[in-house]
Amino acid sequence: MTSAAVSAGLALLPAAVAHAEGVASVSLHVSVAGSDRAAGTSARPFRTIERAQKTARALARTKHVAVRVVVHGGTYHLQRTLGFDARDSGSAHAPVTYTAAPGERVVLSGGRALTPRWHDHTEKIKVADIGKGLDFDELFLDGKRQILARYPDYDPDQAILGGTAADAISPARIATWRNPTTGLVRALHNGMWGGNSYRITGVREDGSAQLAWVGDNNRGSGMHTTYRMVENIFEELDAPGE
Repeated sequence: MTSAAVSAGLALLPAAVAHAEGVASVSLHVSVAGSDRAAGTSARPFRTIERAQKTARALARTKHVAVRVVVHGGTYHLQRTLGFDARDSGSAHAPVTYTAAPGERVVLSGGRALTPRWHDHTEKIKVADIGKGLDFDELFLDGKRQILARYPDYDPDQAILGGTAADAISPARIATWRNPTTGLVRALHNGMWGGNSYRITGVREDGSAQLAWVGDNNRGSGMHTTYRMVENIFEELDAPGE
């Protein structure tokens, strides 16, 4: 955005309000029903937090006013990581703050909203095409997290990983999977002080799984011999709700 564009955008904002200390303040509003072409006022709010952030940075830099970004209730699906740095702090006398509107629930979601069309694959399995390029391991349906196809089947009464099995990635079990490389292995560390996750990248000649540790702890990748499970394998799609 050019400086001329910034100046034009700021001209649409509400007049600054003077504090008792002599520091002016401006409130910017964001709403899921807003527009990033709007002025950012309570009557004409922005649509995204990123748009409010860009304006807040410009105000803090060029006008030296205190900026309050008010985010109204709703779910905001972020298209990319929302990052904050020194530019978002303002100064001690003219700070920049972000807050949810009083009494309103704000959700910042890194998820992607899907509107799939489901059809029967078998009598008990439904399938939908959601397009290409999505790599995820969590799916929410009507706000409820779904269970990836897994072995052993999920058991809410099992405190460790919802159920574990020593043979989760045994050669005998792997031999029943058409495409093992979709699989994700979850396990306790062999010292039982934390968890480890792996991707199955292939199958060795002896039928065992080749695993790539995803680096989800800071002390190595040892896998417990008993407390382990596997998920995201089509052939393990055998329980209601998976």
